[in-house]
Amino acid sequence: MKKLLLLLVIVIILIVTLVIYFYEKDKNTIGFKVLYNGFITINLKLEDLPPTGPIVFTSYEQWEEFGEKYFPQYQGLYSYMTMYDEVNFNKEYLVFRSTIGAKTWYNLSFTSVEKVKILNNKIEIVFNEDEKAKDILNGILTTNEKVEATHPNILILKVKKEDIPSNLENLYQKNKDYGRPSKLKR
Repeated sequence: MKKLLLLLVIVIILIVTLVIYFYEKDKNTIGFKVLYNGFITINLKLEDLPPTGPIVFTSYEQWEEFGEKYFPQYQGLYSYMTMYDEVNFNKEYLVFRSTIGAKTWYNLSFTSVEKVKILNNKIEIVFNEDEKAKDILNGILTTNEKVEATHPNILILKVKKEDIPSNLENLYQKNKDYGRPSKLKR
C-alpha cells in the first residue's frame, strides 16, 4: 500500500512538473501572421543590405521610411501590406527580419516560422527545426564588374500591438545604426 501511495505521489509530482514546464515554455509566445517570406535581389553597387533584425515597426511612417532606405526598387514590398492584407497600426505592428547565407548565392534559412516569442525584452523568431532547411540556389553572384548582386531572404510578420511591450529593445529607431555593412566582405 505504501509503495502504491508513493508511486501515486511521484506520478502527480511528475504531471504537475510537466504541466508547469510546458506552460512556462510557451508563456512568452505571441500570435503572428506571415505577410511575406521570400527572396529579393540587391545590387550591392547601388544599394545597402537590409539589417538582419528582427525589427518591430509601430507605424506606417516608420515602415515606409525603412522601405525607402533599404528597398527603393521594391516599393511594392513595403506598400503591398496595405493593399492585400491591411495592417492597422493602431492594433498591429510589423516585424522584419532578413537573412543572407554564408554563400551569398545560397540561402540556407528558408524554413517556416514556428513561433514568435518575447525573451529578455526582445522579440525573437523561432523557426521550425523539424523542417530540413531548403538548400536553395537563389541566384548567381555575377562576375560582371558593373553588377554585383545578392539575394537576402526577407521575412515580414504581423503581430498584435497588445502583445508587444512598449520597452521592447528591437523597436525601430530612425537614426539607429543597425550595424549592417553596405557591401559583403569576401
